[in-house]
Amino acid sequence: MPPVLPAHQRIAAAMCAATEDLLWPQRNRWLERKLPDSALRIRTGCGRATYCQQQRHQFTITFGVRMVSEKCVPDLAAQWLTTREIHRYGYWGGLPAVGELLAHTVCHEFAHLIQQANRWWRRGSVHNARFYEVLGKLYSEGAAHQVLVRLRESAACTGVDLNATVPPQSLQPALELRDRFAPGDRVAFPGRGQRNWVGRIQRVNRCTATVIPEDRRFQVTYFRVPFHLLQPISAASDD
Repeated sequence: MPPVLPAHQRIAAAMCAATEDLLWPQRNRWLERKLPDSALRIRTGCGRATYCQQQRHQFTITFGVRMVSEKCVPDLAAQWLTTREIHRYGYWGGLPAVGELLAHTVCHEFAHLIQQANRWWRRGSVHNARFYEVLGKLYSEGAAHQVLVRLRESAACTGVDLNATVPPQSLQPALELRDRFAPGDRVAFPGRGQRNWVGRIQRVNRCTATVIPEDRRFQVTYFRVPFHLLQPISAASDD
């Protein structure tokens, strides 16, 4: 696991700024219904978790600093869904560098914001056709390139090489992680901060597993967790 450096924190902050300055002002271009009272909060988290949440007209996007640190290491970056998206849909020519991957991450989370605002999702159908339609427009209309330029400018003095490419041969092992898990498996996965959460896999999807948390105090009934974040818990250790 790579260390989290101050440079990664600065890049995560730059991702927040790019979302707020470049994408959020253009939101009405992609909304079927206007949200005049909507507000956006963008924050950095200390772990891997990177996500968009909505509570009424309040949206929150979190960029995990440890996510940034992993995506700055090409071999680890291949394990993330966003890398496979670039490879599958041909964004940036299908072979991303670190900078393109981080810019894509910004666009990915903003596409979730537009998806949630338009109510274009349902349980079990998050990364659906409407989501990828929004993501594609962020590329075709130039927003993704604007984000990339901003991140390159912000990272220029950090010492992080945003031009390092993700080797294509490292993508296939990431896809094969799915075969290690099955419904009913007990697993741990990163929670907030340094805490791990525990649950059982309900369903194995293409790129994630649907996990039911054991702690019933959660406000959500399930999590969709990328395979590389899951840690199997042996049957011998089950309670």
